[in-house]
Amino acid sequence: MNSKIDSKNNTQYQNSQENFQKNNHTIFITGGSKRIGSEIVKYFAYQNNNSSNMYYNIALHCHQSLKDAQELISNISNDKIKFHECVINKKSANEIHIVNKNQLGNYIQKFKIYQADLFNLKHTNNMLLEVYNDFNIPCLIINNASIFKESNLLNFDEEDFDKNFAIHVKSPIKIGSFFYEKLISSQTLNQNQPCIINICDSNIVRGSTKYFNYLLSKKTLASATELLSTQFAPSIRVNSIMPGYILASQDEDTEYLNKLENKIPMKQKGSFTDIIFAIDFLFCSKYITGQSIFVDGGMKLV
Repeated sequence: MNSKIDSKNNTQYQNSQENFQKNNHTIFITGGSKRIGSEIVKYFAYQNNNSSNMYYNIALHCHQSLKDAQELISNISNDKIKFHECVINKKSANEIHIVNKNQLGNYIQKFKIYQADLFNLKHTNNMLLEVYNDFNIPCLIINNASIFKESNLLNFDEEDFDKNFAIHVKSPIKIGSFFYEKLISSQTLNQNQPCIINICDSNIVRGSTKYFNYLLSKKTLASATELLSTQFAPSIRVNSIMPGYILASQDEDTEYLNKLENKIPMKQKGSFTDIIFAIDFLFCSKYITGQSIFVDGGMKLV
């Protein structure tokens, strides 16, 4: 169901939409089309901002999973039609606007997909400029994009090493620095203090792994989180979340996963909800920065 918004209605929505943008109500997430990323997108797509009673805009990055991202925002918009009083304006497969209503009137909630290879600096720079031009400075930036494959030093794969560090370390630093510079150059703080959350890994406490390149880059991201938090303070808060066993990768065998689950002090794997609760806590806690929350059922302790 697609309905066009006429120019008269657009004029009526303009003032509320401009205030919505100025008050910084956009969630920007990398790797947001599948797995944990898609669950985070769905949560914030339906989540009201308490200060304005408006839904969040979603700036969703993806790379090779464009169809998944398109299907995700399409399903969200279709669900909103069923359960909310709203109108859908589908700009393209990569951009959907939803006209919602609250006690103040009508406003537009935007979903837009940005396809970029974070290993490619030009792609990353172009994406950031587009996000900024479309949404200004997001109130929440979630660095979730990740690659995960076995690696070791016996058969050192330099390209894989560089990709892990580009996606897990360089990209979050680049993204944070870009928006920090924009925020400082504007010489005014937005109403909502921006927050960055890096999705890391509880296994950073381990000293051995079958995923050398991946784990080393995630360890580095954890250290970068602390350094960035002091560099960006007090303008932007930076924290990280360390998920444990939440969702298995496709190539992990059942026997290993059962043994892993038994090792966890809580004797069960986590859920997407556990990660989302941690994100929401860090997002809403305005006095927390430079911290890492382990969402792993106590696995780091054993």
